[in-house]
Amino acid sequence: EALRQQQHSIAFIQKKLEEEPWSRLSYYDVGTSESVSKCGKLVATNREPLVCRTTPDEYLTSVIGSTAPDV
Repeated sequence: EALRQQQHSIAFIQKKLEEEPWSRLSYYDVGTSESVSKCGKLVATNREPLVCRTTPDEYLTSVIGSTAPDV
């Protein structure tokens, strides 16, 4: 019970938040050349249609394992 209370205390939560790793990001305002350049890199330029080579079951099995229901 004491451990549970400690884990839910404000001090404990604040310490955990301070230990969380952060990533430094760059911000580019809308309409700037940097913003336009970065936005252009987020859009695919290949216009060829995608062809799926797996069935839905094959895809799910590759992602999560068996698609058979657990009985």
